[in-house]
Amino acid sequence: GTPRRVLLGFDGDEPIFAIDSFDDFPGGIFISAGNSLTHLQPDTSLGDNEDHEDPILSDATNMAVSSSHYLVATTFENYGVNNIYLATQEKSSGNTSGHFLTNATAFNSEINGNPWIVDLGTDQFALFWERIELGMVNVCSVLLDDAGKPIGQIQTWRDCSLSTMVPIGIN
Repeated sequence: GTPRRVLLGFDGDEPIFAIDSFDDFPGGIFISAGNSLTHLQPDTSLGDNEDHEDPILSDATNMAVSSSHYLVATTFENYGVNNIYLATQEKSSGNTSGHFLTNATAFNSEINGNPWIVDLGTDQFALFWERIELGMVNVCSVLLDDAGKPIGQIQTWRDCSLSTMVPIGIN
């Protein structure tokens, strides 16, 4: 099939690809490392999104490579509601996991999208995304460890947007 989007990262000199939604496998995100192709299936038992069924990972926006994991920032769509989902693959074992960073439902007015991972060095990352609530665009962020797990609380900047900028980290 034909991928909708291919993201490129590097693990040393080795190219790593995150492949978004093959035509014959809609809603799929795959990691291609070396000779393996791994499907990153969302685990709906994690976080507050355990009641969602038939998840669709859509809009893989970028990826990062830590010393131990591949991280892919995605938007998770279910029943027309978007949430931010971070899909990960452990390099040594190939095991995949992930977690939700937002919990929008059809019963609230929150829309989440445009997730972007920034490498801060020393195996730490920041994940930014936009959240629209009651017509106001806000930017949210959280620090991540090398496995993509949140460090601390989500921060929110009110009445601003990521627009077309690419967040960068400066040590």
